[in-house]
Amino acid sequence: MEGDLDKLVGDAIMVLFGAPVAHRDDPLRAVSTALDMIKAVSELGSADTTDGKVDINMSIGINTGEVVALNMGSDNRMEYTVMGDVVNTTSRLEGIANPGEVIIP
Repeated sequence: MEGDLDKLVGDAIMVLFGAPVAHRDDPLRAVSTALDMIKAVSELGSADTTDGKVDINMSIGINTGEVVALNMGSDNRMEYTVMGDVVNTTSRLEGIANPGEVIIP
């Protein structure tokens, strides 16, 4: 749905909609993508590990608002990202979401 993968951090991903290019329907794109992701992960069900079957699940937080979008880093490693209260709140929403749940304030 034309989101941009911003970063992978441990078992989390951050996907941007509306930066660097904004669309009128970016919130709808984000929600549609989240629901598609939840469905795809639920279809996987579980994975076999050395400790037995482990359920595969995902929780998602979505938020909208103004952020600072910029290239950040040094000459050796530069990356495009976003920062601000909206990003921090989104992370907290994902942190409290239950498996299979999408939280949107």
